[in-house]
Amino acid sequence: MFEKFVSLPSDGKVAQEWAIEYLLAGFAGFMGSMDATHVGMLKCYYKLKQFNDSWKLNMPSRTYNATVTHRRWIIHTTKGHPGRWHDQTLQLYDALAKGLRDGPTYDDLEFVLLRRLDGGTVVEYRYRGGWLLVDNGYLPWLAMVPPSKLSMTYAELRFSKWLESLRKDVECTFGIMNGRFRVFKIGIPLHGIEVCDRV
Repeated sequence: MFEKFVSLPSDGKVAQEWAIEYLLAGFAGFMGSMDATHVGMLKCYYKLKQFNDSWKLNMPSRTYNATVTHRRWIIHTTKGHPGRWHDQTLQLYDALAKGLRDGPTYDDLEFVLLRRLDGGTVVEYRYRGGWLLVDNGYLPWLAMVPPSKLSMTYAELRFSKWLESLRKDVECTFGIMNGRFRVFKIGIPLHGIEVCDRV
């Protein structure tokens, strides 16, 4: 069922249609929200227990980096990784994140951002590709935009709060999945990493 429901947009034009809500909110080139989630393993082999030990759950777990749209569509996810890995490590194994950073993914997508110069003049800048909204746990790549930790002006604070409100899409998606599929909430009661990743 994964191949049927989880799929990236085929090109930049389709990606723009999927991200129309973000464009209406003023975030041109925004592809979706990315975050990691943990899924518990109730029957982890003893020799793999330490490797998959999680700092988020009270049991061994697998962690997955997922990207979703505003409509709560999961458009991309990594395969399972050890529960002890954090967001920055997962980012290095995420094909979508690396593709957006290096350029080949959606390089046919063009968008315009406005920049206010010191004199007050507003200038248009054209960009190619796309970017993702993440939390502050990710590496500072240009294609990954986190909310600001240290907002010095009201405009920065407002922009940061706006980003935070849009980033809730991925958190809500995890909540919906946990409510819909009990196995994600309580943990996977099967032996083996491969079985857990298939689930």
